[in-house]
Amino acid sequence: MLSESVRRARLVIALVVFAACGSTLPWHDAPPPDEVNLSFTIHNNLLFLPSAKINGHTGRFFFGSATPRTVVLTIVALITVDLLFTSVFYYLGW
Repeated sequence: MLSESVRRARLVIALVVFAACGSTLPWHDAPPPDEVNLSFTIHNNLLFLPSAKINGHTGRFFFGSATPRTVVLTIVALITVDLLFTSVFYYLGW
């Protein structure tokens, strides 16, 4: 019962702090920024932007990047290395 009341008290304090800080932030009165929404399609592992309009020209634009690896590949590599080290430490009993 005590843990529930402590949890509720923390929630009330957090809500009061966030409500008080929300009006003092520098961007409080700033207008919303312009947003750009694009959809892309994947054909033959290439990204195309069919809904884009660039300099007044509509069309099906190809999206390219100079990065030879993707973010997903990097994350998978990091997870693999982490699992490898975890299994070695578990095997050694550390």
